[in-house]
Amino acid sequence: MLLGQQRVPRTFIVVLLWSMFLGSVVFAADEAGQKVYQRDCQSCHGRDGTGNPQLEKTLKITIPPVTAAALAQKDDTALLHIIAEGQGKMPGFAKKLSAEEQRQVLNYLKTLGR
Repeated sequence: MLLGQQRVPRTFIVVLLWSMFLGSVVFAADEAGQKVYQRDCQSCHGRDGTGNPQLEKTLKITIPPVTAAALAQKDDTALLHIIAEGQGKMPGFAKKLSAEEQRQVLNYLKTLGR
């Protein structure tokens, strides 16, 4: 009986440690995506992903939002294609960003507006 009682706390500790580790990995990925977004995307898409109204007015264009809600309409493959190849007035970033950086940006975009 004592052995069974000791297993529960050990199992709990193992699960807790793994969740802390995985949480820190996810946080690091979000942080990496945020840095790339701030460097390469924020000037057009805005800090919160809703667009840059001043740039829209100056260039006479509409910049689509890239918030989680706006992106929910497309799958990851389509979104990664847009990031890599561009769409409309948006240039592609395949030559500037690695595939990993493109994925990090997409994962960060999914956190905007939540």
